[in-house]
Amino acid sequence: MSCEVVYDLDETFLRELRNSLDTPRLETEIQAQNHYRLASQIRAELEVQTAGFHTKQVTLRRTVQAPLERKVKEKQVQESYVKKSREKYESDCLRIRSYTQQATYMTGGDLQKVQQKLIRTQQTMHGNEKDYARFTKELLDMLPAWEQEWKEFCDEFQDLEEDRMDFMKEILWTYANAISTMCVADDLVKSTYCHFTRDFLLTRLLHAVLRTHPHCSRPT
Repeated sequence: MSCEVVYDLDETFLRELRNSLDTPRLETEIQAQNHYRLASQIRAELEVQTAGFHTKQVTLRRTVQAPLERKVKEKQVQESYVKKSREKYESDCLRIRSYTQQATYMTGGDLQKVQQKLIRTQQTMHGNEKDYARFTKELLDMLPAWEQEWKEFCDEFQDLEEDRMDFMKEILWTYANAISTMCVADDLVKSTYCHFTRDFLLTRLLHAVLRTHPHCSRPT
């Protein structure tokens, strides 16, 4: 093999070495462009849509949930009225029963005192009984409308949750496709600019030739 051939082989090796050093820079530049496009796509197709969907859900929750929360408080207040009036009525009944028992074995002034307490308690009981009946009726009148509103609220939130699940599936599918496309583009860049086998064989060949033709040193 002539020294000219060795020189040509050396030139080829140096050119390929330069190319191999330029390859990481080219790969990085192209991958950076791909990643920038991916970030822009995510912001345009995913972030904006997600923010809009979140705003829509928050608004719907406020318009649907806020009125129901007021109804819940009204129902709880009415239930507390019923509970307190029932407790007062039941307490009066127990006191009347106790005074009635005491009157069976008392005489004279003690009996008179017990009878006065019994009369006052009976009067109080009639008032508490009327309050208990009125509060209970108001609560019963309120329940049908409350149950209907609660059912509508559950239906609204079930639709809201189904919309959220469908949106998440769609948005995650779009995200997965975008990431997959970027990975394919990165692999394509590597396969385009990286020629590891060819560079390796060329280096081995040059070293073998120089070892067998040591006199073919490149002139200075």
